[in-house]
Amino acid sequence: LRNTIGRRELRRLIGGGKFPAGSPTVPATVPAPGGDPAAAVAGFKDTVGRATAYTGELKPSPFFGRLTRDEWFGLNRAHFAHHLS
Repeated sequence: LRNTIGRRELRRLIGGGKFPAGSPTVPATVPAPGGDPAAAVAGFKDTVGRATAYTGELKPSPFFGRLTRDEWFGLNRAHFAHHLS
């Protein structure tokens, strides 16, 4: 994908586009039902803090290729919005 439509799709998502509803996900990344919402929010805040502070090299995305820091954060904002909508 990254060699064909990846960059175009990246620009669409960062520009306010949405991830398609019902998009497949890796089952191992889906948390079990229940859990502690406060702990989940705290973990999310910690992850965002670590990502914001990170200054190292970003690994290329399998779908979009190499991303700038701004592209990476833009893509993740679109991904978060998808999960929170």
